[in-house]
Amino acid sequence: LLSAQGYTSINDVEFKEGMWTADAKSADGNHVEVKVDNSGKIIPDQHVATIGKDQIIIMAQQAGYKNVHDVDFEGGVWKVEANMADGTDVELKMDPNDGHIMGSEADKVQNTDVSAEDAAERKN
Repeated sequence: LLSAQGYTSINDVEFKEGMWTADAKSADGNHVEVKVDNSGKIIPDQHVATIGKDQIIIMAQQAGYKNVHDVDFEGGVWKVEANMADGTDVELKMDPNDGHIMGSEADKVQNTDVSAEDAAERKN
């Protein structure tokens, strides 16, 4: 059950207080303690991703992004730096559980050009 949700290095599995507990490493690389209730629901002691960095890179590439790099799990989402097909640097926010792209914006550190979204806001 834990492996199917992306957990590895599972150890110290115990049944206590009516539920299973274990120490494990989440898909985003964090060491966590998890509890599994009688319905099979997994409850980590902190927010974790269920898909790993390598899967996120592949999903960004499949979405058409190039030069995918600086992939980090921060604030409960995967943050990914990449280039659009036209070469524009962007930072993507990707869902920690299914990998869909939740949002993107021009990478302000690398790109000093005004984004189309910013330009549209300035016209209003």
